[in-house]
Amino acid sequence: QLARARDASRKTTVGQLSKAAQAYYTSQSSYPTENATWITTLVNAGEVKSVPGATGYSITAATQCDVNTQPASGGGYCYDANLASSATEAIMFVRMESGSENAKCASGQAAWFLWSSTDGRAGVVCTAGDTTNPSAMGTYTYN
Repeated sequence: QLARARDASRKTTVGQLSKAAQAYYTSQSSYPTENATWITTLVNAGEVKSVPGATGYSITAATQCDVNTQPASGGGYCYDANLASSATEAIMFVRMESGSENAKCASGQAAWFLWSSTDGRAGVVCTAGDTTNPSAMGTYTYN
């Protein structure tokens, strides 16, 4: 029950951050630089009020994302911009915790909530293993 509530909060936060990133893109013609302070860039640009708190996980087996993560500890939000395209594409994602979200994936896979600028949407995607981040650009299969 609590894990589902935390997952709902994670989804809401990714939705808000994606809107902020799109607004940033509109004014800057690129997404924020990929680094461990990408949300701070959105705060400094006035697109979001503050860096969200760590997501916290109740299960230690859940591998949290490790690509440009902010906040850096306690479970944060990850970000990847396609620098080859001058940062005109981006994804942001967070690991899902609840059994109901992870049940959307095949056995041995991990569920992530991901927003993709290329796809223009967000949703649950699965990766081949608990330690694999969804870090490639392109079109995703949403569950």
